[in-house]
Amino acid sequence: MNMRSIILVVALGVFGCTKHNPDSCCSTTQECSSLGIDQITGCDSGKACNGMGTCIAAQCETSADCTSVGLPVCSSQLCVATCATDNECVGIAGRPLCAPDGVCVGCIDDASCGASAPVCDTTGRACRRCSEDIECASNVCIDATGTCATVDEVIHVSTFGGDGNDGSVSAPYRTLAFALTKVSATKDVIHFDTAMFTPGGATTITGKRVTIDGIDTTLTPTSGSVMFTIGAQSNVTLERVSIAGGPDAAIVVQTGTALLYNVTIGHSTMADAVQASGGELDIDQGTFSAGFNGYYAFSCSNGGVVHVNRSTFTKVSVATTNCELELRRSTFTNQMDGGLQIANGKVTIENNVFSNGGATPDDSAISNVLAGSTLRFNTFVSYDTSSDRSGVALSCDSSLAVSSNIFAYGQNAVVGCSPKYSLFDDARTMPANQNNVLATLPQIFVSATDFHLSATSPARGKGEPGTDIGVDLEGNPRPAMPDIGAYQAP
Repeated sequence: MNMRSIILVVALGVFGCTKHNPDSCCSTTQECSSLGIDQITGCDSGKACNGMGTCIAAQCETSADCTSVGLPVCSSQLCVATCATDNECVGIAGRPLCAPDGVCVGCIDDASCGASAPVCDTTGRACRRCSEDIECASNVCIDATGTCATVDEVIHVSTFGGDGNDGSVSAPYRTLAFALTKVSATKDVIHFDTAMFTPGGATTITGKRVTIDGIDTTLTPTSGSVMFTIGAQSNVTLERVSIAGGPDAAIVVQTGTALLYNVTIGHSTMADAVQASGGELDIDQGTFSAGFNGYYAFSCSNGGVVHVNRSTFTKVSVATTNCELELRRSTFTNQMDGGLQIANGKVTIENNVFSNGGATPDDSAISNVLAGSTLRFNTFVSYDTSSDRSGVALSCDSSLAVSSNIFAYGQNAVVGCSPKYSLFDDARTMPANQNNVLATLPQIFVSATDFHLSATSPARGKGEPGTDIGVDLEGNPRPAMPDIGAYQAP
């Protein structure tokens, strides 16, 4: 070998030793030194550097690509166990933040939550609605929306206050009427600071948007007066209060809008507890009761609108004439006669339980309602079987579409209309050829007091398919082939 050949071989050997190996990589000087690589070296496109200094196929672009439970985070195109920055949490729905322990979370503290869900739940590590006043900086949680009122929005009233005060938490007003005069577009929350409060005469609210919020406050009416009258151009939310029944209606909604949220009314007189006369009344998580049967929880007339959801009615009835009524996910107990008395207007009655004692109670009468009115996925039970039950669960006409209800009511359960996809406990009242089901009372329910479906209930999977009712009374999802009645079995 001549000298020129020797020099060429040596040169090739030197250059060959310094050429980058495309399968080797490092991202820090320390890492490169430990791997024997002279300088920071990345991988070719489509590859990522693993912890061993080897280029491998890239595993992810964002954390949405990482589906392994143990390796949920995308870091430098590799799926890893923990995060180091918020950017590495991109792609994980509802968990955009990297917590100090390396877990992608929805929130780290309340400051990382927005106004619509202001509380960082320490267990689920996600933002949620407020449920207690103490969770808010103002100490006022608006329960109906789950949002925190600001200090500047709140007007305080107290049994121990004075109308010469400024309405702050340390100097509350004494009367509700005076507090209402201070309501404005930016100061629209009245908060009861005491557990007992007497509004002091009839309160008429006109032309105002206001939330009246209690701490489970008991309001005592003044003898001979309606407690609240909701007038024109008013939008009133009344929440977390209890109203003792007086000689007149507790609340009258005339032409305005009222939301009763988590309101309890115990009535003991012949007046309707709540009246909607042309206005709009929404009731959510309400509790209505009477000392004995025959009183109305609410009534509606003159084209009013009533929406009821997740509420409880004991020994009280409901009456509407020429109104729109939506009644969902509620329970009626011990309506001895006439739990629902409805005429004209449009009605939607879904996912409710109507249970009565005694052998002869007539429950609901619905007639002359508008097209599109429905009564679906309800449970009617007359649970006193000591004698042959002769009460009527539902008296209706052909204007009402009736489907997927349980009528455990004996020999005269339904009169005047033709239910379909429903369950009856007596063949004498069951319409033929309507996909109806027959079963004995003990077969249907868990027990005489628990109206969830038994494990072998014939109501399972026999409801009308293809309806738009996605949940049951408790909010559980209904499948394509739903169960009959208010409760969907798990």
